[in-house]
Amino acid sequence: MMQQIIGRISVNGKVVKASYEVKVGDIVEIKFGDKVSKFEILQIPTSQKIVGEVIKVL
Repeated sequence: MMQQIIGRISVNGKVVKASYEVKVGDIVEIKFGDKVSKFEILQIPTSQKIVGEVIKVL
């Protein structure tokens, strides 16, 4: 089970741990099965915001 989780999330092309703190401009890639979702971090929220305001789907 743990083998399946490792490598699913990368930031700027490098596999990261869940504790990684994203920064503005980071490109986050999430792999789930055959699908890959890619996002750019536009800003770090200081309060709860709508997702569309803080990330850009690539």
